[in-house]
Amino acid sequence: MTELSFAKSFLAILDSRPIKLQSDYAADPKIFEPKGPPLTTSVLDLKQAVVENIGNTSTEKIKLLYKKKPCSDSKSLKDVVGDEVPPGGEAEFSVMIMGGAASGEKPDPSAGTSPDVVMGGTGSAGEQTKDDAPIAQGMSGKRVLDTEEFWNDLQGFLTQRIRDQEVAEEALKLFRSAWSFADGGQV
Repeated sequence: MTELSFAKSFLAILDSRPIKLQSDYAADPKIFEPKGPPLTTSVLDLKQAVVENIGNTSTEKIKLLYKKKPCSDSKSLKDVVGDEVPPGGEAEFSVMIMGGAASGEKPDPSAGTSPDVVMGGTGSAGEQTKDDAPIAQGMSGKRVLDTEEFWNDLQGFLTQRIRDQEVAEEALKLFRSAWSFADGGQV
């Protein structure tokens, strides 16, 4: 009886401890049965679930692929797979993460800086049109050229392209004086 009581108390102690797995542990895929999302789930919901799992990115940087073709965010899984998969069957999706997605930092919404860009186009939800290029909002035209920020950006661009600080500064002075003269100002 003492062996039986020892075994029971030993097993009770083991049950109370958390299960620890080695860092190289891999579950047997034959035993593991993942529970998939229902067919009414939207592609966007799946992309958001991927974002929650990997973090440090947004849904714009993730593409969900079915049969190597991207799926529209507005469609449900049933719309994507159609009648190809019977109820209770399996469909295989791929996840493509675009470059720059895992930057390591999430943008801080409390910082108060947000990009002044909106998307154009008149296509229905999920469809891209050729007008989907970013459209700048805010200051534009000649007013931009009056800001020191513009000239600093131009200085950085010229230095990066020319790779010679003195030549870049000379080009910037030339551009600035030419603009000043063309704008009706004095050199």
